[in-house]
Amino acid sequence: MNFWDSVVERFGDNLETVLIPGAPLLMNKIVQALQERALTNLFTSVRFIVVAEMGVGIGRWIPFYASKDKYAVGIDISRSMLKIAKHKVFRAKLSNVDLILASVEAIPLRSNIVDLSLSITCIQHVIDETRHKHALSEILRCTKNLAVFLESKSMKNPMTLSHYYPTLLLPIKEYIKIFNELKGRIVKLCGVDFLPFFWWLERTRDFFYARIPNLKIPLYGGSLASRFMRSIYHIFACFSIALSLPFASLLGKNLVPSRHFLAVVKKIC
Repeated sequence: MNFWDSVVERFGDNLETVLIPGAPLLMNKIVQALQERALTNLFTSVRFIVVAEMGVGIGRWIPFYASKDKYAVGIDISRSMLKIAKHKVFRAKLSNVDLILASVEAIPLRSNIVDLSLSITCIQHVIDETRHKHALSEILRCTKNLAVFLESKSMKNPMTLSHYYPTLLLPIKEYIKIFNELKGRIVKLCGVDFLPFFWWLERTRDFFYARIPNLKIPLYGGSLASRFMRSIYHIFACFSIALSLPFASLLGKNLVPSRHFLAVVKKIC
């Protein structure tokens, strides 16, 4: 059983599986809504026939791009996640979707065959920088026209987080450099979720995690002290999200302070 299969075993078909584990449901629903806002207009404005999503996960985005006149491919390294995605495809009665068990570092598709490639919080979990760049090159290799990336980012320097899900955060300038090297031109670049108070809460949490060796707030259960700490975190998280929502509405697409970025990359032949 790989890491992501164990995540499914723990959380099942829930947003915690692909967003923030252990976070209040309200927080994950708001993050999902902000990502959906960024992607919905994109799916309707870009013309494509063949679309491939790398790291399709539990299939939360399949209904948005797999309309009946399109052919869609979903690729993921987790067999358990693909089972959930397959069930969603079956319920939606979509006969134009194929799901493939494979790694984003070795995509089993021919070069220049996909009109639109998607990586929605997928590449960020390839935490080795060399493999990270190779995964980006694999996505662009099989792309004929456009590739869309919605990923976490750092403000200045590369960072690796492993408190919940292993995540590599690169600054935007590093992504721009890599795309240029891979003959990809960014045609759209914007922020997704400017949530300033929640951002400070996450940074404070990460600060204590990095400096107190035995500090751990279990996602469920644990001692009375652990449950108390988790309750405090949930309360602060809900308040921080509520205070951040006006900023998300007014400045949500501001690139610099956003937690995630959206990049549309056009492949240069």
